[in-house]
Amino acid sequence: MNWSPGTSRAMGPLAACVLMAGCATGRVSDEHTRPGLTITPQIGAYRPGDKAIEVAEGAIQGDLEKDHALALGVTAESGIFRGTLMYATNAEISAEGGIGDSEDIGEGRMLGVAGDLVFRPFGGLPIQPYVLGGLGWKNFEYSFEDDNLEDLIESESFFSLHYGAGIEAMLGRVGIMLELTDFLSLEDKEFGRNDSFLMTGLRIRL
Repeated sequence: MNWSPGTSRAMGPLAACVLMAGCATGRVSDEHTRPGLTITPQIGAYRPGDKAIEVAEGAIQGDLEKDHALALGVTAESGIFRGTLMYATNAEISAEGGIGDSEDIGEGRMLGVAGDLVFRPFGGLPIQPYVLGGLGWKNFEYSFEDDNLEDLIESESFFSLHYGAGIEAMLGRVGIMLELTDFLSLEDKEFGRNDSFLMTGLRIRL
């Protein structure tokens, strides 16, 4: 389930264009504008940010890089408004450049929360493409076998842009979906690390 870091970056301008198109046309399917709540439990893959965790203190120098991992999520949607919760489980961390010899030395977890607007520019179709965009927050937790690293690297949190695109098919009150979304974090007043989720799930309209 690998995809290149450039994929999520390329989605940004594309998603922005389609979002503007959705706003301009105002064409959203009746299924998603009528009052009601749709819950979507999800499962998929997490691709961690391409920015390595940098460690440099005393005799310990090098980079730590996270691997892909299983991801779980759930969304709650009413009309064009959506809440998103994503959790990446136990991404293995490997060491390079003096800390170790590319060994798995720990695990990392990510929790992401976002509030989004969802646009479906081709309303009325049984199979519906959509784009989404909003603001989010993400938190990283790390655990290491080496107590020195445990003391050096603490949990960290960032505000983020959250955006993505997907496709869904509804049959009455039940449907399926597939989407790719990205948390683009704001770090030191600049947008930096991408953390992407490729997810599939079951849509349940209450």
